[in-house]
Amino acid sequence: MIFCDQIVKEFNSYPDSVGKVAELLAEGRSVCVILGDHESVTTTWDDDDIFTMAKKVELEPREDDNLAYLGWEAGGKVDQPIVAGTITVTTRNANVELYSAFTDEELHDWLVWAAGEHGTSFLHAIAEAAFVSDLRDYYSLRPTLKKLKRMYPENM
Repeated sequence: MIFCDQIVKEFNSYPDSVGKVAELLAEGRSVCVILGDHESVTTTWDDDDIFTMAKKVELEPREDDNLAYLGWEAGGKVDQPIVAGTITVTTRNANVELYSAFTDEELHDWLVWAAGEHGTSFLHAIAEAAFVSDLRDYYSLRPTLKKLKRMYPENM
């Protein structure tokens, strides 16, 4: 199953959200749905980017430490979102915090190690990519970085 199809399938398991999206689209509104751990939030999608909206909704992340999102342009069809993806987050005191390589307390020290003399050329390249990536790209890299940290601990 394609990644986008998985998110759409998950979205379809929230009939109230599906109905709200259809209603807002019929009113000519752009819509965004953010999916958390067994809950979703449907909102209009004006000028805010999805990352800003994710910080506002205070959903618990899904099992993979991500929030999923879907977006529709005004006049679109509920079964045809124009964007779907995930955002890596952590929840602290009911506030959603978004990561970058510089602010990621869990991975920052390991990334510095991997980018230095001790990491392999592959790890060095991945760590460098993490440090120069924008927030959206870092969110995509983070699950892989966590796996690599387990595979290549600093004391190897």
